[in-house]
Amino acid sequence: MPKLQVEERVITILAREFDAAPEQLSGSTLLIEHLRADSLALTNLVLEFEGLFKIHIPDEDFKNIKTVDDVIRCIERFVQYPNENASVAQSLIYGEAVRQGAPASTDSVLRGRQMKLYA
Repeated sequence: MPKLQVEERVITILAREFDAAPEQLSGSTLLIEHLRADSLALTNLVLEFEGLFKIHIPDEDFKNIKTVDDVIRCIERFVQYPNENASVAQSLIYGEAVRQGAPASTDSVLRGRQMKLYA
């Protein structure tokens, strides 16, 4: 997916969610300080971006998102390089394991520490 398309979608969603004009948002716009995002809003945004772009954003990456540019860079990293990204592979394995009956809270499957096949 082209960078411009990711950037446009991110800005459109952020503008909608935080009642801001898209032209008011720049790469340096701080999500918490400028847009007044709280932890629930940020979590919901990450879930929306994961669904829209068909990616998984790991917690450690989510915790480092502070600005609009951070959001865009994070999404681009997972969208453009899914084959080189272990987190995407792990999320697919985790999703399949849950669909096959593993408990949804099986952190060890998500983290890749253990691998069990659920039939």
